[in-house]
This record gives sequence, C-alpha cells and structure tokens, in this order.
Amino acid sequence: MDKKYDIDSDSIFTPSDYPDITKNIADLNTETHDLSGSHKAEIIISYLKDHKVKSTWASNNPELVSFLRSAKDLATLELLFDSCKSYSSFSAGLENYIKQNCA
Repeated sequence: MDKKYDIDSDSIFTPSDYPDITKNIADLNTETHDLSGSHKAEIIISYLKDHKVKSTWASNNPELVSFLRSAKDLATLELLFDSCKSYSSFSAGLENYIKQNCA
C-alpha cells in the first residue's frame, strides 16, 4: 500500500471522513476484545505508530503484542499514522478515537 493520506496542519481526525479506518479500528477491537491485560489502547497505538511497545506493557500483555505482530490487516492504520506524524492535532484525534473504541 503506497498511498499516503493527504493531511496538513489544519486537519483534524474526523471519523466520518475515514470509514476505512473506523472499520479497521472496529475490527481490531473485535479481534482483541477477549485478550486480557492493561494499557490495551496505548499498546495498539504504540505498535501502529512505531512497531514498538514498552517492555513492561509487552511482558504484561503478551497475547496482544503477539496478535499485533502477526496481524495482516494493519497497513491502513499504520499508513494513516505515518501520514500524520508531523501533525499533532490530527494524531491526537486519531489516538483518542482508538482509546475510545479499543478499550
């Protein structure tokens, strides 16, 4: 997937503008719903942004981390995070949406 999202400094994350992303997040929540552990949303965000997870979170949530490492359908979410890394308002909105929908 080579496409970059067109985001600029005035952009904010509005879920209705990104139906593919909201579906991916809903699917991700469904797939990880039964996995126990704390900091679920933070782990998901950290992994999608940087493919990194704090070691304490990883050791306390091995099933979630293993799932994320083997998941095949995260490319769209990773691409959006990559596209907005220079735009903190957009990134914060996306992160808040994930926190609200992947708890």
